[in-house]
Amino acid sequence: MLSQGVAIVSGDQILLRLCSSLGPSAAVFLTDVPGVFTRPPTETGAALVPELLVAPDGALRAAGSADGLSSSSPSQQPLVTTSLAHGHDVTGGLAEKLKAAVAVVARCDCPVYVVQAGTVHAADALAGRVPRVGTVLRRDDDPAWQKQPQEQERLAAVRA
Repeated sequence: MLSQGVAIVSGDQILLRLCSSLGPSAAVFLTDVPGVFTRPPTETGAALVPELLVAPDGALRAAGSADGLSSSSPSQQPLVTTSLAHGHDVTGGLAEKLKAAVAVVARCDCPVYVVQAGTVHAADALAGRVPRVGTVLRRDDDPAWQKQPQEQERLAAVRA
């Protein structure tokens, strides 16, 4: 029982615990925007990040940035700039969602899809299909990923 009696629990943390217990083939984070952006999506110049790779140490980098210049390591510019745009989110916003998503990828060895709730892309992800629009987080050393032609086609289309 909780010592404080009542608590606000992050849905992101609940998903992490469920994934740790159930071992799914993929996890889906539903948001109010199409995925993870380079900066808050309401700001000029914001771009959807189609794929984030998770290194064994938990660092993130954008797919295609083999030189690490887009890494989220402390000594470099952040890959994604986060802010708490909605005052009603008391559980950490995108920063905490990304931490939970990285933990799911690392601990549960499954990809994570970040998609907009109420869209066909969310329906696809929840039905076990790779969404056409959104952000995928995956291990950067996952050999099984290379065998997923549907995902490779989606990412090629997004990058084009």
